[in-house]
Amino acid sequence: MRRAPWCCGALIVLALGGAALGDEPRALTVNAQLLQALPADVAIAVEPRDDNDDNIKLRDLVVAHLTDRRTTVAADAPLLLRFSSRVTTNRDVADTGPTGGRGRRGGGVGGLAMGLAQGSGSGKGTAGPPAAGGVRHRLSATLERRDGSQVLWKVEVTTAPGEHDERTLPDRMAAALVDAIGKTVDTRPPPSDGTPPPPRR
Repeated sequence: MRRAPWCCGALIVLALGGAALGDEPRALTVNAQLLQALPADVAIAVEPRDDNDDNIKLRDLVVAHLTDRRTTVAADAPLLLRFSSRVTTNRDVADTGPTGGRGRRGGGVGGLAMGLAQGSGSGKGTAGPPAAGGVRHRLSATLERRDGSQVLWKVEVTTAPGEHDERTLPDRMAAALVDAIGKTVDTRPPPSDGTPPPPRR
């Protein structure tokens, strides 16, 4: 019986250790496609597809990471980096690749992390998500000519299911987006049945 307190203490330590491990950020999935070679040393403008407060915060993170890598950011730049964010669940259609074009609208960074538990309220059409286990956060972007005549690059950055650390997630996703600019990248794991991932379009 004297060993009971020690056993309880060990169980508490293991439980805390397991919780700490579970809180470690998991790798983001990046699926990017370079469609046309990017002009050298060209300035970039950053524009959210939904101009709400949360997306303005996310835009500032993207601009900061672009500045860190010495990319010129200007409001009237010839290239336009347009992005949107949304929450997906297991009920949504499976990924088919990065999304391009101007027509898609997202729910703002509130869908990524900020205000996730109740919905940010600033994201248009974004409701509080269901149970965290099946929730993923997706950041989609295109780099295109300002006149809309050509999409040069596109990307989707997706979290692991259930990950929504509001302290770090928006910055991590912005960093992953910027790191992939001008590259073709696919870090998606192969399907569990062994079939290859869908071809890039």
